[in-house]
Amino acid sequence: MSGDIKKLIEMLRRHDWTYEYADDPSAWRRGRESSKAIQEEARKLGSDGAYIVEQASIEQKAGNLIEWLALVQAIGELVMQHDRRGSFYSNCSASD
Repeated sequence: MSGDIKKLIEMLRRHDWTYEYADDPSAWRRGRESSKAIQEEARKLGSDGAYIVEQASIEQKAGNLIEWLALVQAIGELVMQHDRRGSFYSNCSASD
C-alpha cells in the first residue's frame, strides 16, 4: 500500500467527524483544518483518494468507520504484497 494511502487512512482515523457541532471555536478550527488536510491528501491520490474519503464519511455515519478503514488497509497491503511478487497470471503455467 502506498504511503500516501496509509497517510490518508490515518488522517481519517484521527479526524474529529463531529467538529462542526463543537461549541469550542478551537475544536471547530482544528476539525476544519483536519478536514481541509484530508481533502488535499485525497486530491493528490486522485479518484482513489476521493472514493476513500467519500466512503469513509458514509461508514462513519453508519458507525463502521474504524472497521472499514482496517479493511481498506488490509486489502491494500495484500495488493502490495501481490504486486511485489508479480502478476498472478504470469506465475501460472498452461497446465495449472
